[in-house]
Amino acid sequence: MAVRLECDTGMLDHFRAADRIVLTTAAVLCLGAANVPAAGWQINPRVGVSETWTDNVALEKGSARSSDFITEVIPGISLGRERGRIRANIDYQAQGIHYMDNNDDNNIYHQLDALGTAEIIENSFFVDAFASYEQQIITSEGSAPQNNRAISDNRTNVGTYSVSPYWRKDIGRSLLALARYTYGIVRYGSTS
Repeated sequence: MAVRLECDTGMLDHFRAADRIVLTTAAVLCLGAANVPAAGWQINPRVGVSETWTDNVALEKGSARSSDFITEVIPGISLGRERGRIRANIDYQAQGIHYMDNNDDNNIYHQLDALGTAEIIENSFFVDAFASYEQQIITSEGSAPQNNRAISDNRTNVGTYSVSPYWRKDIGRSLLALARYTYGIVRYGSTS
């Protein structure tokens, strides 16, 4: 049995040059690596491709509705570490979206979820860190896309970051002393 894969690289022409580099590099890395352990880290690359047809690509009402084919290429990578003094889980993906008829709206959306703890002083001083980067709806008024495939100006990038050093001390068998400071930032920005 022979399997033949064909890829229309013409769709990449509609992405900005920097976006083409990101998508191509990420896809090659995902295809070239497989569940690789490296210095205590578990590395799991992935790539997904999908094709969707919609009869209302911009979530318009009435006669303003228009249809389109949407191609998604989503390379990503997950990193995990649960040994030693570092425990971390990091997941990143670049969601490349190409519209057959609405090329000006082609885009790459970056998504990140990261959480980690570092044990600085054994059993005493730790640092937790968190980062998230995703797209969210700006307002409930007007069109509210459920995902990034629909064309919409009602979407923004949201980055959330925090760091939290803390000291803990066991006092006997049933008491725990804990002193923690948390600093966090939320940033909003354009998706274009």
